[in-house]
Amino acid sequence: MPFRLFFLEFLKGYHVGWRKASMIVDHTTLLRALASVAYMVDDQFLVNEIVEGKLATSSLLPSLASADRQCYRLLTVFPTLPSLVKLSKLGVSWATLPAVREVLVFVRECVEGGGAPVIVGGGDDFIEIGCGDRSLRLKVVEKIACVDGDDCRLLGKPRLPLFEKIEEYHNRIDRVTGSADLFRLEGWKTNTLLWACFKGSSEALAHVESLLKILGELGLGAYRSRGWGAFRVVEDVKPCDIDGKVLDRNTGWETGYNLLLGSILPGEPRGWLDESRSFALPTVIGGIAGPVFEEYRLPLIRALGVGGLVYAKSKPRARVVWVRTSVPGRGVWIVFNPLVVNSIGS
Repeated sequence: MPFRLFFLEFLKGYHVGWRKASMIVDHTTLLRALASVAYMVDDQFLVNEIVEGKLATSSLLPSLASADRQCYRLLTVFPTLPSLVKLSKLGVSWATLPAVREVLVFVRECVEGGGAPVIVGGGDDFIEIGCGDRSLRLKVVEKIACVDGDDCRLLGKPRLPLFEKIEEYHNRIDRVTGSADLFRLEGWKTNTLLWACFKGSSEALAHVESLLKILGELGLGAYRSRGWGAFRVVEDVKPCDIDGKVLDRNTGWETGYNLLLGSILPGEPRGWLDESRSFALPTVIGGIAGPVFEEYRLPLIRALGVGGLVYAKSKPRARVVWVRTSVPGRGVWIVFNPLVVNSIGS
């Protein structure tokens, strides 16, 4: 099945998530936003593709210009693993796709050989995963784990943090009493392009391109009336070949280990997930949704988060969850259909 990669540049900040702003825009938010735009422009085809589980996507993840500025490296959250070292001391937040592949293969061979993978060491320039008398050592460059060689050499050096927490203050006036007070908006600002990879039919991918541009004009998440969440689709950049090869060869569910590029529910059908072999942190899906004149609150849904290493006993299908909202009698759907990186190959 074909895939399509998009690079997005946010023009201001964005706020998604329940109460506390989430740095990563999950794929569930992206699919719901695209479906909303599709309804708006009467694109029933794409709506059907989404709710029928025929369109998978990653979350919005950071990219980084290569050292020679000729292409962009695709980054993702460093895989979730048990650690003997405090996470705050590891010195790594992100990983390249080739590094993710190395971790997937190492963990697969470790667990299937009867071992237990664990992070045994790390610092500003390396991270080490152990399994009995074997180990995998990755270099760390600017808090990004990479494979020694071309993978690390191609990494550029960010001049600013990839993400920054931002605040914006506004004045609120009570015209009845003549008083005023300040209120604060919080969110995230990106200092680099974000990438999203969609996988589906060629026709669906063509629809995604046009609707993403409309979504960029409307904005994504909260505070859209104040300019938050607006972005543009950047068309004059390309991914580096070393990352494109991983997307081409290793995206899509396979039995064995898969790295989540979006959240997923562990249940229904429960038989697909081997929980005893999986390593994933919980995340919460929720928040305020809908137009400003008809807002509603989503229930809080616990899922396995981005960066989780999940062991699939069989390939799971997309999950469409119908949930009740804070508005009596109103329900909405949430689609869990994340893109994953699999461990097939050596």
